[in-house]
Amino acid sequence: MSWIQFEHCQRTTKTMNKKWSKFLTIFVLAILASQVSSAAINYDDSADPAETIDFGTALKMFYMAFQRLMPCGYPPLNIPVLAPFTMDFYSFNLTNGYYSVVGNVSNFMVTGLNNFKFLGFAYNSTTNRTSFDIFFPQVQMLAESQMDAMAFVAGYPVRMADSGLLDVKVQDFRMVGDLVLSPSTVEPNSLEISDFVLHFSIGDAIYNNWNNLWDISGNNFINKFAGEFTKMWVQQIQAQVEQIYAQLMLPIVNGKLVGITMEDLINFFVEESIQFNMANCTL
Repeated sequence: MSWIQFEHCQRTTKTMNKKWSKFLTIFVLAILASQVSSAAINYDDSADPAETIDFGTALKMFYMAFQRLMPCGYPPLNIPVLAPFTMDFYSFNLTNGYYSVVGNVSNFMVTGLNNFKFLGFAYNSTTNRTSFDIFFPQVQMLAESQMDAMAFVAGYPVRMADSGLLDVKVQDFRMVGDLVLSPSTVEPNSLEISDFVLHFSIGDAIYNNWNNLWDISGNNFINKFAGEFTKMWVQQIQAQVEQIYAQLMLPIVNGKLVGITMEDLINFFVEESIQFNMANCTL
């Protein structure tokens, strides 16, 4: 493997890690916001859970019920099977003036998403602040890949092809943070998330990828480099996590909370938790 190929692999690894960072940053709030809309929330006013259950309790009920449901999915809310999450085929075409990456992955599978544990969880009803500490022992991604990439390195176009297997493990992944969910200062009868804080860490990143177009030493070198680079990147990205979330996700999340009150949200979480548990997922 030449030095030019190494430089391009480094650029490709950085691009993939930027996408992975978005997933890591939004996962803790995706459940909270992704399925919530004013049309989706329907509840019986005669038995209002919000009168006896606070937001923190309702949210944790929802997370726990969702965790038990992940091996089965939930068609009424279009929630697919997430333990494991699988995808038969996905193609991509990432092109701009500096690089072009075209290819596909098949037999894609992610395991370990449902094995999270709450090391800490608290809700302060006075400040409306929710704090969390979530731990994933191991998340693993497996797939077959085909890729054709071109990038400009030092002004020269460099091409690289990939055909092989993806096998990436992230071990001891931990997310610690807090947020304030309070009445919106802009929209009436609405909620908004503010003062969002998130930090995450990993114990190890293990790459066992195999590119059929490289030799054993080339594959071993890139796998070792990718693992060390990922651990270094996780440390370096911490200062930007909150900015990334604020720019990319917070407007979307707050947009979904327009027209939804705290009572609506509590009722939704409680009732969906009941429905999830009634699904009786035993896988």
